[in-house]
Formats: sequence, structure tokens, C-alpha cells
Amino acid sequence: MSKYLYLLYGESLIENDNTLKDFAKSVCSGIGIFAENSNKENLKDDFINLVVETLEDDIIRTDIDYQELMCKYRFEIGDLLYEIENHGGEMPVVRFFGEEAKDSFNFLVKEYIEIHFDELVY
Repeated sequence: MSKYLYLLYGESLIENDNTLKDFAKSVCSGIGIFAENSNKENLKDDFINLVVETLEDDIIRTDIDYQELMCKYRFEIGDLLYEIENHGGEMPVVRFFGEEAKDSFNFLVKEYIEIHFDELVY
């Protein structure tokens, strides 16, 4: 169980942060089932845009510790970087410490969700 509550307005935004996959699932479940009302052609792009908004506008206002999560997920990040390159994505410069850890973390979560979209959303 996490020592962080990820509370915003009394609501926990992240249910489980044990793994990067669990964190990504929590982000997706927080976005909800807008998929039924969305244009199927744009569904993935629209959903990823909401993921970015959630990460940058909501989760940032919780008690999240980006450096700690980057270290916690360090073994999963290597596999994710392989998947990003394998899917033709742009390889990021990954930072584990300082202010850049937030940007790296948000990018990696977004990429994880984009690559595993069907598994996480449906």
C-alpha cells in the first residue's frame, strides 16, 4: 500500500501505485467511461489528451513524489523504453531527480497508456 493518498478535493485520484501499470490503470479509471460517447476514430487521441490533462492539472496538485515514483518504477522503465522505441516513439531523456523527474514521469505514464491502451481502457 502506498504512503501517498493522492488526494484532490477529498478524492483519491490514484487507487494503486504498486507498479507503473497499476498507476496507469488508476489514471485511466479516473478518466472514466467517456469512450461510449466519443467518436471511435478519435477515441485514443481524445483519451490520451485527457490523460495528459489529468497528469498535468490534477495529479500534480496531490502529495505525489515524482522522484520516489521514478525510483520505485526504475526496473519497469527499461521495458517501457524498449516498447516506446519498438512502437516507433521518440526516445525521451529520462530524469530521475529534480524538477525534470515530473516531466519524465508524466511522459512515461502517457506513453505506457498509449502503448497499452486497449488493455487499460477496455
